[in-house]
Amino acid sequence: MEVARAKSLYITSTIHDEGKTRILADIGVQLARLGKKTLLIDCDLANPRLGALFYNDLKYEQTLNSLYRGDSDKIDAILHVNGCLDLLPTVLERNPEDINDPLLNVIKGVMEDYDYVLIDAAPIGVNAEVLRLNEVTDTVLYVVRYDNAKLDDIKRSILRIAKSGIPVVGAVFNCVVNWRQTIINSPKRLTAAINREKKKREKQAQREAEYQEKLQKREEMEKRPDRRYLDGIAPASSRPSPPPASAAPEKKGWLRRKPEKEESSKPMTETAAPQTDDAITQPAAVSGPAPAEPLSKRRRPEKKAKEEPARDTEAKKSKSQKIAQRKAAEKQAKEQAAAKKAAKKQSKKK
Repeated sequence: MEVARAKSLYITSTIHDEGKTRILADIGVQLARLGKKTLLIDCDLANPRLGALFYNDLKYEQTLNSLYRGDSDKIDAILHVNGCLDLLPTVLERNPEDINDPLLNVIKGVMEDYDYVLIDAAPIGVNAEVLRLNEVTDTVLYVVRYDNAKLDDIKRSILRIAKSGIPVVGAVFNCVVNWRQTIINSPKRLTAAINREKKKREKQAQREAEYQEKLQKREEMEKRPDRRYLDGIAPASSRPSPPPASAAPEKKGWLRRKPEKEESSKPMTETAAPQTDDAITQPAAVSGPAPAEPLSKRRRPEKKAKEEPARDTEAKKSKSQKIAQRKAAEKQAKEQAAAKKAAKKQSKKK
């Protein structure tokens, strides 16, 4: 069947929140205004939203779930929205059913009395079982929302539909905004992108500066004369010998050392006298200070005992008297308390 003459289609997208359900409802309303008898079917079993666009409260008997299980018939399950528009909604269940042959047979039986049948399917990027709707529909409509899904995922989903063999009637590019509205509506994204670009450029400039600094240091080290010998590049035989001591520059001022006088240059004015026996027995008196005693023989100076201050004997006596009086008073108080306790016990016994 040609796409232009197709009477049934399902609408899908890459991921959730692409706006496919609202687009399907708008197309159905426009076809109904043209006088075409149209049926909208919610076949997104895991995330049904089509019924909520038309009704706030849905009964279970008026859903595709009850029609599939046989709890209701076709007349009771389909809702009449207006003159030419009907709706077959779905409610969310704890364990939603997959698209199987019995469900497809139910959908085929419902499609017979209508000019156009539009089916809201799950996103093909999330659930690949959507392609089973190719058995009951003639074509597919693809929805893409601006700045929502990744481009690679969109390409992969469209390629999957093309391989299935069903013709694509077209694609809807949803929620498109121009550059000016993007700046007004999402300033945070724009500023974040600008900041990322700035940081990237700053990091690149910092790396270049560090590289130039390393090159400069390397050139300076190579210019040093002793660098290659320290690194062991040149052999030891080719190393320059140290300069002689005579070639060293003389120090000026008070740092200059005076030349030492040789012993041979001193004049011999005094002659040593021959030693006698008396001189051997009696050692000659040595002029100058006496030699110091070794540390082991030295004595430490005795510490003077500290003179204890004289205490007044009368103060001591008065203190001892006070202590004795206090102890006597405590003893007397204890005796009185013991006597009182004994008196109480005797009174109780009587």
